Amino acid sequence: MKNLILFVFLLSLITSCSNSSGSGSSKSLPGGATATFDAENAKGDRSIPSTGCSISTWVNTSNSSLNGNLDCSLGGGFAGNGIFTSPYRFEFNGTSTVVTTNINAQPNTMSSTTWMAWVYPTSTTFQHVLSLDNHSGAFNRALVLQNSNWSAFTGTSTTFESHSVDLNQWQHVAIVYTPSGITIYKNGTASSFGSAPTINNTAQTFTIGRSAAGGWDYFQGAIAWVAVYPRELGKSEVQSACRALANRFDAIVCDSN
Repeated sequence: MKNLILFVFLLSLITSCSNSSGSGSSKSLPGGATATFDAENAKGDRSIPSTGCSISTWVNTSNSSLNGNLDCSLGGGFAGNGIFTSPYRFEFNGTSTVVTTNINAQPNTMSSTTWMAWVYPTSTTFQHVLSLDNHSGAFNRALVLQNSNWSAFTGTSTTFESHSVDLNQWQHVAIVYTPSGITIYKNGTASSFGSAPTINNTAQTFTIGRSAAGGWDYFQGAIAWVAVYPRELGKSEVQSACRALANRFDAIVCDSN
């Protein structure tokens, strides 16, 4: 009898803990990423780099043949001590810091794609956070800051503005490109734009912290985690990915509706 009572108590406790997080409370990163850049595992071996510009490679833990090349020679670089008020991150100085890759996320390679990042902006001037932009008219795909909003570039100069940017705060941002539309998420809340313009192919590769074309539109702030998927992630997957790492960051609540 005592064993039965203990079993019922433990079962009720597990159920209570499960229900306390609400519906849609799964916390996992979707599989199948082409790239995962995690500042908590920046070197790919779980060792922690020295603060500043101590490393030149941000390891892609999904595919080490497509690592990120970090240029922080004029400022920025690795920072943090691994607690939620100072998570491991890479800082971008707004003028020169950039991570370039050989990842081909062009529309003719990835007709649908999802990009996600944990970002801490410190300026709302026009900036590219994640980019394939060639800066010469065929703008291609890019997640940008414009008019203090999270926004998307497309195959024209048109910019689709969505959620407001939370300055000096961590936020989970995702952008989903498909042949027929764009969806931008902030902390799991979606803003969709159907019938988006056709996106042009360019010669650029995936770039973090600047226009992919070269020395324009540098990001100012910090980035702790980036992922690229060769497919459209659903709303529940984006929200689950947000919750999976939210405990690293201070006071972040991910939408589950």
